[in-house]
Amino acid sequence: MKPEQIPFRTAKGDQMVASHSRELSTAQRRALIAVDGKTSLADLAARVVWVENLEAVLQELCNLGLVTCDLVEMQHAHQHPVNSGLVQKARLVELAHSLLGPHAERIIKKINEAQDTRDALGEALIACQKFIKLAVDSKLASDFLRRAQEILDS
Repeated sequence: MKPEQIPFRTAKGDQMVASHSRELSTAQRRALIAVDGKTSLADLAARVVWVENLEAVLQELCNLGLVTCDLVEMQHAHQHPVNSGLVQKARLVELAHSLLGPHAERIIKKINEAQDTRDALGEALIACQKFIKLAVDSKLASDFLRRAQEILDS
């Protein structure tokens, strides 16, 4: 697992949380509940301090089929349609991490705060592009917006 990846609960993981099953250890259950499909592994590791060795616990959950970091697998694993805005947000967050590295935090916050609609995400991306242009680099800002629009169009 890579720090910039965003873990998602699978349908089986959602069922496990809803059932309050005793099949999981306390650490596994806490980690599973913390997985929200929006937060990167790095951010989870920083926030979920009550689960020791979170990455290993998340890997166990992946092995059990309760969590995945693969967007395609997540879409196929759910029996109900996946919120496309949520998937697009996850892909946009991955793009921000890969392009901006340590400068991605404010961009990711803006993406996550946007509603899951295409219009709201589009507006957030324009604001992100302006911020990147001012704070980082204008060429990088243009590249970010172009690639982010490709994600929205897919």
